[in-house]
Amino acid sequence: MAVVAVTGAAGYVGGMVCRRLLENGFDLIPVDNLYANKVQSIDGQQIISADITNPQQIFSALKDADVIIHLAAIPGVAPCNERPVESFTANVIGTQNLCGISKETKAGIIFAASMAVFGEPKVFPITEKVKMAPVNTYGKQKYLAMKFLLECARLYAFPAFAFLKSNIYGTYNMNGMTVIKPTAVNLFLQKARAGEPITIFKPGTQVRNFIHISDIADAYVLGVKKIKTLKKPRAINIAHQELSVVSIAEQIKQAFAAKGKEVKIDFVENPRKDEVVSEAFSIDTTLAKKLLKFEPKITVQTFLESEI
Repeated sequence: MAVVAVTGAAGYVGGMVCRRLLENGFDLIPVDNLYANKVQSIDGQQIISADITNPQQIFSALKDADVIIHLAAIPGVAPCNERPVESFTANVIGTQNLCGISKETKAGIIFAASMAVFGEPKVFPITEKVKMAPVNTYGKQKYLAMKFLLECARLYAFPAFAFLKSNIYGTYNMNGMTVIKPTAVNLFLQKARAGEPITIFKPGTQVRNFIHISDIADAYVLGVKKIKTLKKPRAINIAHQELSVVSIAEQIKQAFAAKGKEVKIDFVENPRKDEVVSEAFSIDTTLAKKLLKFEPKITVQTFLESEI
């Protein structure tokens, strides 16, 4: 079995990806700088403390990997706006450091890109060939890192995927703790459970594409199995359901109403002026189905039914 390293192993996506890799029999090298995470081990395997912004440190940790799943980042619009230099160092320079490792070792890299690289797309469904014009710092950093990775992979002949992931939701248990990230679906559900209003940035009709954390982990496992047969580096859409923000809130409201609990929905002005507000966000996942045989299994509706 291949040796697979995961950067950002202690994070929301990283923990689930590591677990799925272990379940599939891969040898795992879980790496994280452990800056903001309580998780210290993945199902009994200790996480290695190493920082992607330190070239010597991260080379020592990853030099024996056959494949590197690169999840370490400062993610999200607000954190990147608030910490532009720190996020650029992590998101762009850190990715460049990993490319240097693969240049030497020929390890494949699967990079966590984002739909934020597309900005406000005008053509639907969104394919991997649609013009990318990110509108915020986070999207621009992910775009720069992705383009650098794909070009390095071409120049130095190591295999690479850039997974263009949509909005992730869902929770899981790790070492007795619930692992969650306050993305839209998760945050709305938390608010409803706490008896607080669900807050939606106006107009509420803005559409996003959503995919469950379990399906994301499956996609990475499929990527590991496929990457060594790649003929050229590829960006690939990993997505599932196109839904408006308000429709998700309404589903939660109705589900709680069926159990006799009222949930209010409040509309507020969006404090972020550089956020995508498109009322369409359909994504073409033909390439993921063809190359990876990837088919998401969990819908927002079935997730909410299991949680409420």
